[in-house]
Amino acid sequence: MEMLLVLALMAAVALSGGVAWQHYRHKAQLDHSARQIADFLLRLQLRAGWGNHTCRIAVKPGLGWSLTARFDDGDEPAAPMARLTSPFADIRLEMSAPGYLTLAGLRNTATAAHLVIANPAGRLKIILSGKGRVRICSELGRWADMAPC
Repeated sequence: MEMLLVLALMAAVALSGGVAWQHYRHKAQLDHSARQIADFLLRLQLRAGWGNHTCRIAVKPGLGWSLTARFDDGDEPAAPMARLTSPFADIRLEMSAPGYLTLAGLRNTATAAHLVIANPAGRLKIILSGKGRVRICSELGRWADMAPC
């Protein structure tokens, strides 16, 4: 009888540990994706400001999302410069703007918009202000070192 009780307790501990591990993995994947998008936007912003170019970023939302950047140099057609795709299969991307973002090198301006990425662990918002500031916040309260929105 005691052995059955010990086995039942071990099974309960193992099950709760598995659920906690899965939740930790989802949180880490969401955090990694948000920081990757913010870093991608900042690198494009620096490139646009350095050459005084305009960068247009096409956004494909949903599962399997992608961001594709094109720089407009004026005299030649814009060619794809950089692309960022979803690193994890279960992360969904939503966007507040009409399908694209614009970063302008002149005076470091941008299309004011926000991107929301979500998975079973929660939702994070990447905010791009009109002045070109990029920041990450959590929609569901405090998240690691990110402030709530």
